[in-house]
Amino acid sequence: KLLDIYRGATVNIINETLYDESHGIISEKTLSAFVALQLPIIIGYKGIVNDIRNYGFDVFDDVIDHSYDMMDNDIRWEKAIELNQHLLTRNYVWFHHNYDTLLPRLQKNQDYIIDGYLDKLVENVISQINEMT
Repeated sequence: KLLDIYRGATVNIINETLYDESHGIISEKTLSAFVALQLPIIIGYKGIVNDIRNYGFDVFDDVIDHSYDMMDNDIRWEKAIELNQHLLTRNYVWFHHNYDTLLPRLQKNQDYIIDGYLDKLVENVISQINEMT
């Protein structure tokens, strides 16, 4: 029953596993939001949104206020919600009109995953490991 609810959600508040670290992983939680064509409010380690942007994903900076991304751990999650309240309230007329205009960008993120992003991510992780050794 949750699958239908998840499919119908246009915004996904993603709470990544690693939070207190200076670097971490971008998990299936974030990738699933992109595949589901959802706008991502990503809460994870400090700088995760910037990392995702640098990997080539559209993080919808013109719609989502990501200024929380570099805030301290103790306030980052709360600020993410507070700064993006406009996406979380039920203003259907505004939001659904704008969601339709964002759909091509959402589909581009989805295609990026389907068309080989995971292969590029694995190559990048291996490269990072090689640089550390």
